Amino acid sequence: MTTKHTTAEKDEKMAAETAKSEARAAEAAAAPPAEVAPAVAPNDLAAANVPEEASDVETVGNPDAAWSVVAKASSEKGGWTKVTRRMAVSNGAIYQTETQQRNPDGSFALSQATVFVPA
Repeated sequence: MTTKHTTAEKDEKMAAETAKSEARAAEAAAAPPAEVAPAVAPNDLAAANVPEEASDVETVGNPDAAWSVVAKASSEKGGWTKVTRRMAVSNGAIYQTETQQRNPDGSFALSQATVFVPA
């Protein structure tokens, strides 16, 4: 059995969902910013390179030997960074791309993608 909804009912439902979404966004904006540990680049995790403030970083194996930076570009003024990393595996390589963009409120948006490229 299917239920048919009128346009008014659909509009009402959409308005309620929009109001909920706006309330959540306002709540998040009003919340105090969470404390963030100092940034440590994933390709620079050797114990000697980890700042004292981030002394809780634990590593297994040799993370510096696993990934190598293929390309990196950034703009402090533009608020963005793009990095491509490569890790060799027995039958090819794994590539990872990462883009970080500063939002108008000072927070950051992060996007990552990983792909396997056979030899």
